[in-house]
Amino acid sequence: MQKPAFRIAQILVRLYNEEVVNKHELAAEFGVNAKTIQRDINERLSRLPIIARRNGDYTLDKSYIKSNHEEIKKLIKIFDITMLPTRISDEFLDTLCKQKELPIKSIKHNEIDDISLIYEELTKAILNNLKVKTNYNAKERILMPYKLVNHQDIWYLLACEGAELKSFTLYKMKSLSVSNEEFTPNESTKELIENNSSSFISSNVTEVILELDYVAKEYFLKRAILKNQRIISSHLDKIIIQTETCYEDELIRLVFQWIPHIKILEPKSLANECKARIKEYLKQI
Repeated sequence: MQKPAFRIAQILVRLYNEEVVNKHELAAEFGVNAKTIQRDINERLSRLPIIARRNGDYTLDKSYIKSNHEEIKKLIKIFDITMLPTRISDEFLDTLCKQKELPIKSIKHNEIDDISLIYEELTKAILNNLKVKTNYNAKERILMPYKLVNHQDIWYLLACEGAELKSFTLYKMKSLSVSNEEFTPNESTKELIENNSSSFISSNVTEVILELDYVAKEYFLKRAILKNQRIISSHLDKIIIQTETCYEDELIRLVFQWIPHIKILEPKSLANECKARIKEYLKQI
């Protein structure tokens, strides 16, 4: 069953795209009953001029879509690419809709409450090109924020610390404050972020070779889990793929999710790090 926020966002996007949605079909798609879909529309989307038709069909008033075209386009961009934390305020959402460029890239649906405030503060800092101060991994850091991204249901900030572009996990950022000091975004850094297919970008890139057995290979190929993956060799019972990562810890987490169906072949240092973590875990159970 999909999370409620994701379900509502998908209904919203389809209505804005002038589709006719049916509560019975939506219920089957999202694994809920038709009354839940009807409640989504009647209560959670009650501020929209939604027209009820026969047999459980709903559409959005086309005159509303036409008169709010630009704002709707931006809302669709937010909800179709990402799912904002659930406690984002209406005022903040209205502010986002007035921006010419949204500080969001390649974000998947998610539903996280405890980072809502930090998310809002970072977004405001990005939109206004303001430096932020935070305590991260027990070290005070001054960052120039560029983008918020989401990967595997975890939120990250792409920001420059000094001259180096890095990824920072939002839930690890403590005592965040937005300064009044502005910075001038580097055009080459912005271009790197926009043109890179990976959610994790930095000046340090590691090439990784992975072996996937028949259980994992179908899922990885169908879902494109690693966006920049390339097949080196394919066999009936396994495939060897090459990918690149700027965030080795996240790749190890992904491997842990698929044990025993995936293993790191290269680089050996990363494979050894993965083995060491597994051994440490086994000591604790």
